[in-house]
Amino acid sequence: MALVLSLSLIAACSDTGPDAGDRTLLGTETPRAGKDKGKKPGGKNAERKKGGNNRGSGSAGKDGGTVAGGPSALPEQVDVPGADEDKTYPTASAEIVESKPDGNGQGITPGYAELLGTRVEGLGKDFRVTLTFNGEVPQEMPNDKSIMVIGFQVLRGRDDGYAFSGQATEKGWQPYAGGKEKATDFPGRFEVSGSTIVMEIPWSYVEGAYPFKWLVTSNWYQSLANTTHYIFDLIPNKGQANYPG
Repeated sequence: MALVLSLSLIAACSDTGPDAGDRTLLGTETPRAGKDKGKKPGGKNAERKKGGNNRGSGSAGKDGGTVAGGPSALPEQVDVPGADEDKTYPTASAEIVESKPDGNGQGITPGYAELLGTRVEGLGKDFRVTLTFNGEVPQEMPNDKSIMVIGFQVLRGRDDGYAFSGQATEKGWQPYAGGKEKATDFPGRFEVSGSTIVMEIPWSYVEGAYPFKWLVTSNWYQSLANTTHYIFDLIPNKGQANYPG
């Protein structure tokens, strides 16, 4: 049974500990097996952005990866709103690389669900987020009892920001985007290829290029024979990272 998730999720079990309030991705809930089928991301009060791309209709990308959106799907842009005069932020970068897998979970879990690194880099009018995993990420989950969700958050203060996520079921990957209490179609490119997931997003979607804090989650869940197997992983492990790095 396919699960439809809100935009970005609260990492499994990440609501415990002193940093919990700062490590929640925006506007979401944890996936629940067998529930929420057919719900729109963001809940009943979600706002739909007119003129967006169709979600879940990915095409083949390089190296056989799944691609949603693409250059033709990006909105027309003339300037980079909010960019500084020296163009520092639109082309800056930040990166965190982990020396070994450190996800938390139980049961039998796949290596590909564990994050090994995240790179955020400005491309001028867009920015790219590259997530690297501990194994080749599949194009779809093996059965209707499994789900994987990844999320990237741009945080502009404690209660304001943007979230970009992808959810994989047995039907493949579906990307989402939005902010607190709203959901939109994914604004750029979402590609799953080898051991990476790449997202390219227009700076205009996040109201311009500027310094921000960011957080990444990877969550995998499977329920078989009344046994729950799950793993969740975070980058960074504590607090949030900075862009530029």
